[in-house]
Amino acid sequence: ADDDSIDEWIQIFGSNSVDNIAKEEASTGHDTNKSRSTVEAEKAKTLAFKILLGAVHEPINDQGTVGFHLNKPIGGHGSAYCDIVYMDHELRIMRGHSGSIYVF
Repeated sequence: ADDDSIDEWIQIFGSNSVDNIAKEEASTGHDTNKSRSTVEAEKAKTLAFKILLGAVHEPINDQGTVGFHLNKPIGGHGSAYCDIVYMDHELRIMRGHSGSIYVF
């Protein structure tokens, strides 16, 4: 990937988007283009991930890799996971632990 792609990826996924919105609003004194309900939904989703899955966000590295460690098992037995194979603004392709392919 080229440097511009990595920089854009890091800007989008590099830190907590809710914190970024709050910082931007505080520094400019203006509301960002995200509505309050969107910010609150992001906060609720993040909290749910932490409570239900024990999700811990790992910092992004220089290659743009983002990781999450789940402290609680999904499904309650064995090991389950989904890898994101491809993602852009319109398409996401994931591969599950049993080889299933998901396209959204």
